Amino acid sequence: MIEEYRNSETRSKRIVRLILGLSIGMLVVLLAVKLISGMEKKVLLPIRCVQLYGNTYIASRDILKMMHVDTDRSIVFFSSKAAKVQLLSDGRISGVEIVKIFPDTLKVYVGEKHKQFVLFFGEDAYWLSGDGTVLTRVEAGEELLFPIIRLSAIHDDINIGKGVGNFMVEHALGSLNEVRQEHPDFFQRVHTLLVDEKGISVRFNDNDYTVYLGSDASKARFEKLRALLFVLEKNGIEGVEAHEPLAIDLSFSHAAVDRGE
Repeated sequence: MIEEYRNSETRSKRIVRLILGLSIGMLVVLLAVKLISGMEKKVLLPIRCVQLYGNTYIASRDILKMMHVDTDRSIVFFSSKAAKVQLLSDGRISGVEIVKIFPDTLKVYVGEKHKQFVLFFGEDAYWLSGDGTVLTRVEAGEELLFPIIRLSAIHDDINIGKGVGNFMVEHALGSLNEVRQEHPDFFQRVHTLLVDEKGISVRFNDNDYTVYLGSDASKARFEKLRALLFVLEKNGIEGVEAHEPLAIDLSFSHAAVDRGE
């Protein structure tokens, strides 16, 4: 009888422990569910500060937009590599470095392409980089850099952050960059490049010449022009001395020179 009582007591204790274990397990599950649902509303180490360096004409809000940065992003899961790829997809940006400063700060160093030329298209003016990327609009009061590029209205719209989209302009800019390095004095004399459906014409600061290059704006063509001007000025061409503009056609293998009326 005593043995039956002990067995009965043991079974009761097991049942109590089983019920207690199930209750604790259910409580743990409920707490876990509540914790997970709460974490969905809270971000682990959210990005609260982004420090930008190096951007002068690219708006900070545009950089943040390209990086997909907001207060819902965790610095832990933020991909610096992906953000860098997004920023470098903008043609105005030449280099990027992104540094995470825990617990909540990003430092972003942006290298912008330099303003080297001014493009006039219709009534609008834009800054161009040396490779022909459209950087930003020219603001009122900004000092212009020469030479100026004037693009005919036959061209399509200009898109900031993209190339000009005109082969003759891009070719001419590449040639001018080489001329700038090798013949800086001659480069400084160039005032305007006019680009239309007929080709490229060049005007100089002293307004002594109007030169038609045709569709070839190669470095060799500019060097040929430089040599021709040297000969004309050395020999004292009447038009130069009298400040009457000379029309020069370099679109052929030989140069045709006419004194302007």
